[in-house]
Amino acid sequence: MNLFSKYGIYIFLSVLSPLINAQELSDQFNIDASSKYIERAKNFNPSSNMPFGTPCDTNGTLKDDYEQMNRLLSSGEGAEAEAQGNLLATKSASCALVHRGKQNAPVAKWAFLTGAGLMAGLMNNPPQRDNNLTTRVRTYLSFAQSYGMHSADNALTALEKLTKSVATSSSAPRAISSTTMVAEFSENALSFWKKNEGQLILVTGPVLSIGGDNEQARISIDGAPKSLPLEKRSLIFHRVACNLTSPEEIDKAANLKKGQTVKVMGVLHRNSIGTILELRQCSIR
Repeated sequence: MNLFSKYGIYIFLSVLSPLINAQELSDQFNIDASSKYIERAKNFNPSSNMPFGTPCDTNGTLKDDYEQMNRLLSSGEGAEAEAQGNLLATKSASCALVHRGKQNAPVAKWAFLTGAGLMAGLMNNPPQRDNNLTTRVRTYLSFAQSYGMHSADNALTALEKLTKSVATSSSAPRAISSTTMVAEFSENALSFWKKNEGQLILVTGPVLSIGGDNEQARISIDGAPKSLPLEKRSLIFHRVACNLTSPEEIDKAANLKKGQTVKVMGVLHRNSIGTILELRQCSIR
């Protein structure tokens, strides 16, 4: 199972097209590249036989990142797969930005891997898909397709199926307080998941904790009954978790304070043990 298996499409890195040289996506690659990986990419010379494992190696390092992303998606770890996909996209875009004008630079491969990496985020949370992100993914994959890459053909088909499925879904979120949400779950978990799993939810409640790093942040919203002693409010089934992955949302989270009332919106995800109320790819409203 891999990135596009959810839609019945199997894509293998081994069918990527011959190496090409292109300048067309300079601005696009610049959006998704980072200074950290640009510096690392400068150590790679696409015109020479570099050893396995160099930063821009599409048959080694980047392929490993791609396959790890697919494994995470296959095991249902959407947020982790999205983070891995973003890393893959950043690495690939940085390599393309540095080497796009050089002879034998595999720009089509880098474009495909950048688009595939970003698409993991779209799959993790389709109802909240970023239209700008969707456009970038389509541009990368269309570019790779223009050089005869059959993998890109299949990826674009998967993207259109994903787009269609989102267009037919309801975009209006269910508004609910964190305490009501936890109470509904505590009263009848089976009924709760049947009604809410995979739905877009707008939750209001006080911040219990804030954590994470520059790549991903996590907010916990207190949903415990007001009568429950403060020292017992850290139990996982008394909170609503909100995962944030975009730089803008991570910056917002960094300015929050414990106890502050916030509104967050995301798609409710059920983890393997079904006891964590988790909103994937949240946004702070």
